[in-house]
Amino acid sequence: MKTIKLKKKTFQLPDSWEDLNYREKVFTFKILLRVMIGDLKDYPHIGLLKLLLKYTGYIPTSNAFYRNEKLVRYYLKYFFIHLYNIHYLIKFGWRKYRSRTRMIAAAYRPDKNDEELEKEIIDLGLLQLAEMIDFVYRIDTESKKIVPLYSFRTNPFPHIRLGKKMYQGKRFIVTVTAVTDITARCFVDALDLLILMDRVTTREDRDECICKICAMLYPALPDHRENMLSAHYKRMRKLDPAVKFGIVYWFTGIVHLFRTSDTYRILFERTDAAAPDADRISIGMNEIALFLKKEGYGEPDGMNLIDYFDAQVKALKDYLNKAVAEGVTPAKIQEKTGIPTYLISQLT
Repeated sequence: MKTIKLKKKTFQLPDSWEDLNYREKVFTFKILLRVMIGDLKDYPHIGLLKLLLKYTGYIPTSNAFYRNEKLVRYYLKYFFIHLYNIHYLIKFGWRKYRSRTRMIAAAYRPDKNDEELEKEIIDLGLLQLAEMIDFVYRIDTESKKIVPLYSFRTNPFPHIRLGKKMYQGKRFIVTVTAVTDITARCFVDALDLLILMDRVTTREDRDECICKICAMLYPALPDHRENMLSAHYKRMRKLDPAVKFGIVYWFTGIVHLFRTSDTYRILFERTDAAAPDADRISIGMNEIALFLKKEGYGEPDGMNLIDYFDAQVKALKDYLNKAVAEGVTPAKIQEKTGIPTYLISQLT
């Protein structure tokens, strides 16, 4: 938690998703959804301000309050100016007394320009504080894009409740290394649905993909295949849309973690293979999953996700080393597989 001070008050500002309680997480995902595809897409700074006010409970003093406060102070000063100069009334008369007090009071009259300037200062200060929320999303002002920040260290929703039943979520803990109980088959199937979400044209089909991903990550049955053959995914339709969005967003963060990892990103980097379809060799993630067991690396259905990725890297290295040993040039391998030549050199 970050400690910030506003005037005479001190507030605690969350520093990560793990600092939020359940209600704050749901609210954050609602704002994030509005910023990414909703009414706040063109006004992402407002989203940060809403998060700031929610997290801190701070209520900015309205402009009307400042205006009324200044008027009250002005009238008090106006009264004391008349009272302090009462001797001037006795000595010079009413006209000179009124002229003098009005001249002095004019110097204390609130300026409308000062009021607008103070409002701008308050808005700027709140915006600077809102930008301290650096774990939800970032605003790229140059390209005018929203950059999602998948900064989860744990599952944001360890469990969900549907009616009277509670379902335990899959774990993915990020510290120095990643630890998870997600299996390879669960990850591959969920990834297929995540990719399919961008291709479907109807909202119903997209919602169906989301419900199935949630059912995989919050299973009702321990066996993955039996869980998906059951009607468990239909129960997810009753789940709060913000929670479903949060679950899919968290899983997207897991995929992003592997895509950007120095160790595993090689599994995602491909160029367009120049060879015809008949000669092209496909060795992507799903293809490797099919022959991992055949090659002796393990059974994907029960294999831990981290072990699965390690097996993919090893299988890819074995494949490339075998090809090089047989005299296949890196350029030819790149032509048939789409793997960049610099990666082929690193792996062989």
